[in-house]
Amino acid sequence: MPDTPATAVRAIIVSDGKRGHENQSRVIARMLGVEEPLLMYLRPQYKDGGWTELLLRLRLRLSGPRSISRRAAGELVRTMLKPETPEAFRELAEEIAASAGAGIDLPIAGQKARQDAPLQAPLLLFSISTGTPPATLNLVLARLLGARSIVSMTPSLLPLSLFSAAILPDHDLSPGFSMQPNTLVTPLALSMHDSAAAQLQASALASEYGLEREQRYIGIAIGGPSKNSQWNDSHVRRWLEDVRSAALASGSQLLVTNSRRTPAETSRWLAELAREKAFAAFIDAASDPRNPLPAFYELCWQMHVSADSISMLSEAVQAGHRPVVHWTSREGPKGKLRRFIDNLSSGGDVFANARSLPTDSLRRRERVNANYSKLRGQLLELLKLD
Repeated sequence: MPDTPATAVRAIIVSDGKRGHENQSRVIARMLGVEEPLLMYLRPQYKDGGWTELLLRLRLRLSGPRSISRRAAGELVRTMLKPETPEAFRELAEEIAASAGAGIDLPIAGQKARQDAPLQAPLLLFSISTGTPPATLNLVLARLLGARSIVSMTPSLLPLSLFSAAILPDHDLSPGFSMQPNTLVTPLALSMHDSAAAQLQASALASEYGLEREQRYIGIAIGGPSKNSQWNDSHVRRWLEDVRSAALASGSQLLVTNSRRTPAETSRWLAELAREKAFAAFIDAASDPRNPLPAFYELCWQMHVSADSISMLSEAVQAGHRPVVHWTSREGPKGKLRRFIDNLSSGGDVFANARSLPTDSLRRRERVNANYSKLRGQLLELLKLD
């Protein structure tokens, strides 16, 4: 009797094309051991919702995914989603059909296993999404493929019980939220620090800018105005001057980068300062498309981050830093961004709104990916994959 083929794991990400959402879904796929998930994009008319998606979402809320036949689910997938590469989609459909067994008709891309085809390795299929419109099509895709669905962030109107697993940031939870057996709560946005890739990037950056590994670098990551963080240019400049003065006093140098959201006036001021001795490098997002932060996390003994981005702060903590978080206005952040920072500050993961700059004793690089590893273990246990 031939050996039973080993189980293979495949992941399909339903994406609205927003980089932050897609990156979080990729982290979940990585937790499942899938390095190259298949990407299915919401077609342009559906990526932000719309009446068709909303009515479909309400139907799923009221009647659940099984109210939609697999044939109807296949038509919805063809109409509302577009694979990143049709070839990869067809290959997956063929693999699913072959794994299901001879004669099994899969209403997707017209695939049907041959009667004489040998049974392929059994598949564990997962559909993954972040954000609300992708969550709707996540459930439809899972219905079509017989996949287990995983959602990140709380989708509007859709009960979490419809998903196999839900990963929720605690700052996103409403008062009185009741944990369900399929929910996991995390203090950070989903991210994972790839130390090997970051080291390669750090080496390239060091070569380009003449950086020395033994030098004590201080990293600064500046965002811009956001929904929950007002921007006052004078306030931002004051704390930047404080960090610059501290770097000069300690014999350190600054590695600075901004974002596409950074006001042009602030970026011009930084470009002028970058000529000074305290600046080892200023990488301007307006002219350089690279994201140098993974390299900064490897090169710097201390990180300073503006308080306007949950993802940027989460990445710094996952990289093992206890970043110093600076308000971008006198009032500071509000809403869920403020709750997020307060939670991290209470847990000792960030140094929030510092009046005096901390010393290098606060650096904690030994905790790289501590939150990721904990959450991965919880997810695998929940899905009974450990």
